[in-house]
Amino acid sequence: MATSKAAIGLAGMAKSCQAGLRPSRGPPAAWRRSRRSGRPCRAELLPRVTDFDLSTRPFPVTALRSCSQPLLHVAFEDGEGTRRPGGTSARRAIPARPGMFMRQMSPGCRNGARNDMRLYGVCSHACKSLMFPNLTMKLSHIQAIDAVADAGSIRSAARALGKTQSALTKQVRQVEEETGLALFLRTSRGVIPTEAGIAVLSRARSIQAELTHLDDEVATLRGTNSGAVRVSAGPLAAEKILPRAVARFGRVVPGVDITISSDMFGDALKSLREGQHDIVIGPHAEAAQAGDIKHETLLVTEVVVITSASAPHAAATSLGDLTHCYWAMMGDAAGNPKQRFQEQFRRHGLSVPRIRLASESRLGLLALMRELDAVCTFPAPLLNELGPESGIVRIPVQERLLPLTISMVTRAGKSLTPAAEQFADCVRHRSGVLRREWGDQSPSA
Repeated sequence: MATSKAAIGLAGMAKSCQAGLRPSRGPPAAWRRSRRSGRPCRAELLPRVTDFDLSTRPFPVTALRSCSQPLLHVAFEDGEGTRRPGGTSARRAIPARPGMFMRQMSPGCRNGARNDMRLYGVCSHACKSLMFPNLTMKLSHIQAIDAVADAGSIRSAARALGKTQSALTKQVRQVEEETGLALFLRTSRGVIPTEAGIAVLSRARSIQAELTHLDDEVATLRGTNSGAVRVSAGPLAAEKILPRAVARFGRVVPGVDITISSDMFGDALKSLREGQHDIVIGPHAEAAQAGDIKHETLLVTEVVVITSASAPHAAATSLGDLTHCYWAMMGDAAGNPKQRFQEQFRRHGLSVPRIRLASESRLGLLALMRELDAVCTFPAPLLNELGPESGIVRIPVQERLLPLTISMVTRAGKSLTPAAEQFADCVRHRSGVLRREWGDQSPSA
């Protein structure tokens, strides 16, 4: 007997009825023969049910997923050429689930079928959602893998979601089967995302965030001020920009909540890409030049070097005299901020000191500097507001340091919700006031 081949085409329920095809209650005879012989069926998705001319663009069969309306129409070839559906009793219509197709086959031929099967195009307007390979991942699946990743264990995630461990484990397994990827590494201490899991989680969280944004935007369109604006801000922005911006926003758009976090800038950009933040305000970073991120300059301010008033190096006149000191940094000591710090020394031909302390808290940083006689680069406007009683002084180095640029970062290609756009306008207004007060030369908003 020749190896069975299956030519698979998709159509809507209406076309199925017109063709006189009805769902079968079991696998066609050719599938049963394939199971016994251990030889895989070869499947091809046809442009139309009645047209067996194949296109030239293959997709993996595992990319085909179920749809509420379409059916799979199966025709078999036993070495005589492919026949049209409805021509023999072997042709059946089954729900469009490739997973079901795979389960009907013996384990021996299943692996071969995964490699042999190819999908070509899509066959009817009822299946436009399948024009490209899509997953049928449900929102509950997204919530499940997100909860497991956050909790670090199935048990804790199940408790947080109000589900049983077995139910949550089943959902995670379904997602892994759906994607064909191992998303989590199981250990005796819990679970951790694999490299593939991190990529899937990033996209899944972005989907969750988009749904939240949709709720907020619909509420605004209905004329009800609700929802939330999620902002991450660095130390300078949190102290000098946000207080007045939030107050102004509350007057313009009452009823909308604001969530402010002070993540390290690298973590904030990651959360922004995942949709967890609407806006990030912080030091300008080269990462903001990526295609999925856009930035808007808000402020450019002078940077000085500071230390404790009692430090032995408080009267130093050169950066070269400070390379041996205990260096601290306000903000993120990794990524672009670290590169800017290193550039301050390299451009003057000096060795780069090690950053031994980083803090997002200005008050905490200053307290540590007084205790440790540490040295730190610092925005000049903030130093001018400290006063002598703070115990912090400027070191009169002769080198001119690179200025600090504060930017507002958002996702490129993704429009802000109306509430978030209003908040961005409030941030621009406050930044304009600060530019006039500080007399810097940054672009106007």
